[in-house]
Amino acid sequence: MVAKLLTAGSPVDQHDPEGFTALSRAVAQQHLAIAARLLEAGAEPNNRDANQQTPLFYAAKAGQADLAELLIKHGADPHASDNTRATPLSIAVTHARPAVIQVLAKTGAELDRRGASDMTPLMIAAANGDAATSQLLLELGANPNAADLQGRTPVWYAVDSGSAKTLEQLLLANANPARSNRSSHALLLLAARRDSAEITVKLLRAGIDVDSTNHAGDTALIQAAALGHEAVVQKLLAWNADPNRRNQNGTSALMAAAEAGRVRIVKALLSHGANPRLRNKKREQAIDLASANAHQPVVEALQNHTGKSEWLELLGL
Repeated sequence: MVAKLLTAGSPVDQHDPEGFTALSRAVAQQHLAIAARLLEAGAEPNNRDANQQTPLFYAAKAGQADLAELLIKHGADPHASDNTRATPLSIAVTHARPAVIQVLAKTGAELDRRGASDMTPLMIAAANGDAATSQLLLELGANPNAADLQGRTPVWYAVDSGSAKTLEQLLLANANPARSNRSSHALLLLAARRDSAEITVKLLRAGIDVDSTNHAGDTALIQAAALGHEAVVQKLLAWNADPNRRNQNGTSALMAAAEAGRVRIVKALLSHGANPRLRNKKREQAIDLASANAHQPVVEALQNHTGKSEWLELLGL
């Protein structure tokens, strides 16, 4: 069919009603031989569709390394961007297409170019929790410490995705977790919210302060206690997190756990020195918050602990 059209003198770069050229259709449908014939007949490899994507974008999305090489050989621009600032490389990363990634890197695609949402390809891979693609990009030379406009690095995206393996790869590649550890998005608090004890420990081993806070003064322990993330609470306490640290509202981890009815966490905090007599800015103690929310098991745990503590004080112990 293609041969007949070309013999009949049909314009090789004519767009169909949907805005596609014959070449873009051939690439999208993964027809290598047809694409080669069209290119030999002079088809423009950088023609764009309505989304400003060239045929190379289709090859990247489909994971067709042979087609990508063919297009680039005939002049396709590996640096092209579409109307969302995505590039063939970012598309290949998004869809986990390692062979295409290698072809694009070999032909000069910018590994740290910012695209949609100001993200580099490595940030995209980390956000997807894609350890294999992250490792490939690192091996090709991607910068593990690049930051987006909000200061978020690949480490932040790995933590947010809950991918401990990706985080480990980044740390081994000398990623600096402190670059993303700002109050607006403190890494340890992010790990606590994601309920990842494994990532919590990796961050602590990498040097993140166990009592680091966000803009509201919350620590990872306060947030994990409120959310009922017991495994994270246990790891933080094992790393000597301060159970009596309070946020800007005067709320401690014990108060947060008591208010949410987290009786097991309340007991764990008490056993690690949490003070049940502390008051928040409204002059409320942990037992007041538990009682107001009808968390009777928590009330009883606090009463039992307080009673025991008072007896020990009377005995001078």
